[in-house]
Amino acid sequence: MGAETELKLAISGKDVAEFRQLPLLNNDTSQYEGKQQLVNHYYDTTNQQLHKQRVALRTRLTGDGHWLQTLKTRGNSVDGLSVRGEWEWPLRSSELDFTCLTTDIWPEPLQRIKPADLKVVLSTNFERESWLVTLASGAAIEIALDIGSIVAGDAQQPIREVELELKQGLVDDLKGLADELMKFIHLVPCDLSKAERGYLLLNIGNGSEANE
Repeated sequence: MGAETELKLAISGKDVAEFRQLPLLNNDTSQYEGKQQLVNHYYDTTNQQLHKQRVALRTRLTGDGHWLQTLKTRGNSVDGLSVRGEWEWPLRSSELDFTCLTTDIWPEPLQRIKPADLKVVLSTNFERESWLVTLASGAAIEIALDIGSIVAGDAQQPIREVELELKQGLVDDLKGLADELMKFIHLVPCDLSKAERGYLLLNIGNGSEANE
């Protein structure tokens, strides 16, 4: 298992161009990692059992044409900072591989779910532009700018986010870098993941509450 520690910030569309030009992203401490288009499909049961357990199960088509399957389990998110369990597997096709979801990582309340019970309930499609920043402390933090959309049923919502993911170092390093960015660009901490925003969109469209 990997523990994903990231900080999510919302950015206004009018600030995106200025964000890309920040000195912090264009000096010797920053390595530009390029752009890639990411298409994600999130799976759940008809009555959203995974969502109720705060579990996200998705397949992702990466910019190099490969599919990945990711499982994220219940975590905590405060002021945009989240820590969650995360597992990832390469796939040979776009099809979900249920055999990866073994009992030691698949939450107990979901143990009775069968492959046929799972279907795609929402999708995201966004361009990710990323930089790897190395701090004086030795911490390594990936900064990703995500621009695209969430699709849930007939509804859509834009994605405009900056994500900081801790690759090496301390949580204080992550918070410190976020504070530095916010000195120059208006960024707002966001505790909702793309999947959680998609569920809200989906359930509003269905006339139901996300957690009922």
